This record gives sequence, C-alpha cells and structure tokens, in this order.
Amino acid sequence: MKKIEAVIQPFKLDEVRQSLVDAGVSGMTVLEVRGRGSQHETGLLYRGVESETWPTAKLKIEVVVGDRDLAEVLAAIRQAAWTGRSGDGKIFVSDVVEAIRIRNDQRDEAAV
Repeated sequence: MKKIEAVIQPFKLDEVRQSLVDAGVSGMTVLEVRGRGSQHETGLLYRGVESETWPTAKLKIEVVVGDRDLAEVLAAIRQAAWTGRSGDGKIFVSDVVEAIRIRNDQRDEAAV
C-alpha cells in the first residue's frame, strides 16, 4: 500500500476530489496547511506597501491506495491540480506498512 500526500491550490479541491472519486478512491483526508515550496515569490504590493506572501495557504490531501492503483491515482491528482503556474503543489508517495480499521479490526487494503 502507498500513502499519497498532495499539496494543492485550494481552488483546485473540487476538481481533485472528483478525479479521485473517478479513479475509485472513496476516502480521503483534507487538511488546511500553510507553507512555501521552492519557488521564489515576491511580496505583494498594496497601496505602496510591500507585504510578504509567505506562508501561502494550501490544502493537503492524504489518501492510501493499493500498489496496483498508484499510477492511476497519481495521474488523476496531477491532471486535476495542474494550472501550469508556479505554486501548483507537490505530491509525495510513501510506503504504508500496515493499516487497521479500529471499528472491526480489518487489516491492510480491506481497512482502506
């Protein structure tokens, strides 16, 4: 199993969520996060006063999928979150050693 963490622009949430549902992902966690990637943003100029744009508001979506579904889910997220501009986000993939559903003790892929 793999855990996918995708940091995306907030206005792309509905598109990414629908793409994940279309790819067969039924459960996900969405978190409001703030931070900055590697892009070098300049400050915003408002009424002659420059303000810093860091940290930028983003959303982080977390999903756990089986190994066989990984490529399809990654493509779905990337296509739905893409704008072509700096700040589109990042996707991180890590191994999940075990998953346990607390309610009924289901294990691994049956638990997700």
